[in-house]
Amino acid sequence: MNCRSCGFSNTPGSRFCSSCGTLLPRTCDSCESPLVAGARFCANCGTPVVSDTQGRPSAAIRADVPFAHPFLYIKARSLVLWTVLSVPVLIILYVLAAASATAGEEIDPFFESLIFSSWLYGLLALWCIWKSAQKRVDFGLLIGRIPAGYHWLPVLGVVALLMVFSISTFWLFLYWLAVNFPDAADFFAEGEFFVTSESSRYSGLYNTQVFIMAVFVAPVIEEFVFRGILLTRWSLKWGTTSGIFVSSLVFALLHADLLGSFAFGVAMSLLYLQTRTLLVPMMAHALNNLVVAELSVLVLAIETGESASLAADLESGLMLAVVGALLMLPLVLWYFVRNWPRGGETVPYLAREPSTSQE
Repeated sequence: MNCRSCGFSNTPGSRFCSSCGTLLPRTCDSCESPLVAGARFCANCGTPVVSDTQGRPSAAIRADVPFAHPFLYIKARSLVLWTVLSVPVLIILYVLAAASATAGEEIDPFFESLIFSSWLYGLLALWCIWKSAQKRVDFGLLIGRIPAGYHWLPVLGVVALLMVFSISTFWLFLYWLAVNFPDAADFFAEGEFFVTSESSRYSGLYNTQVFIMAVFVAPVIEEFVFRGILLTRWSLKWGTTSGIFVSSLVFALLHADLLGSFAFGVAMSLLYLQTRTLLVPMMAHALNNLVVAELSVLVLAIETGESASLAADLESGLMLAVVGALLMLPLVLWYFVRNWPRGGETVPYLAREPSTSQE
C-alpha cells in the first residue's frame, strides 16, 4: 500500500507507513479496497470486516468462511425459477375460477384481479421471507428506522415531480403507439384501475381489493424486493451505481410506463440510500399509488363515452404532455445528480453494523 504522504510502498496490512509514520487507511484483505470507518462489510466485495478494540475496521476475514455477507449467497435468478415453478399454480387457480363461473360467461374481473395480484405479491413475499431467513438477513438493518425529525416535504415534492413526469411521458408513448400500432395501444389503454357495475358484478369488491393492493400491499412488497433485496445484492455484486440502474430497470419492466417507472425506481433507490431506511420509499410509493387511485376515480367519474380512436382522445392533451415532459425532465435529472451516491457511499446493509451477529 502506498503512503499518501510520502509515497512509500508499504507491506499489505500495515497500520503505519514504515517511512514517515503516517496512519494508513485500512483496506480489505480480499480485494484491497479502502474500508469505510464503522463498516461491517467491504463495500466492494462484501467480505466481513473485523473491528479492533476501538471500533475501527481491522483485517477482513475471507468471504468463504461461514461468517460471510448474506447477500453474497442470495441469487436474484432464483426469483425467476420461483416464478416459473409457480405458474402452474396460477393456471390452476384460473381454471377453478372459470369452472365456477356461470356457463357461457367469462371470469369476473374481480376474481381475475384477485387471483393474479395474490399470486404475484404472494410469490414475491414468500421469496423474500424464505431467502432472508435462509441466509440470516438482518431485517432491522435492511429496513432501518426513519431518522429523527425527518422532513417529509421534500418527499412530497419528489413524488409530485415523478408523477407529472410519468404521466407526461406515458401519454406521449401511448400517443405514438396509437398512431403507429393501434392494436398495441388499445391493449395498454384498456386496463382500468377502478371499474363500474357494468364491467364487474362485484365492482365494489374489485375496487376495494385494487385500492388495498395498490396503496398498502404493493409499496411494501415492491420496495422490500427491489430496493431492499435486489438493490443490495446487485450493489454488492456490481457496485452501487449499477445496482441502482439494474434494479430500477427490472422494476420498470413490470409496469406499463417504462420510462416513468424507471425514473421512479431510481428516485426510490436514492431515497433509500439517503435516509438509510426502506420505510421512507415505502411511504413515498404508497403516496404515489394513492394519487394514481384518486386520479383514476376522477377519470371514471368524468368519462362520457368512446371517441373515434384512442389517438384522437390522446391528441387533445398532447401539447400539455409535451410541455410537462420537457419541464420535468431537467428537474428529474437535477434531482438524480444532486442526490447520487458519491465516494464510498453504499446501501445500508453494506455500511452499518447489524443488530445481531451472523453465526
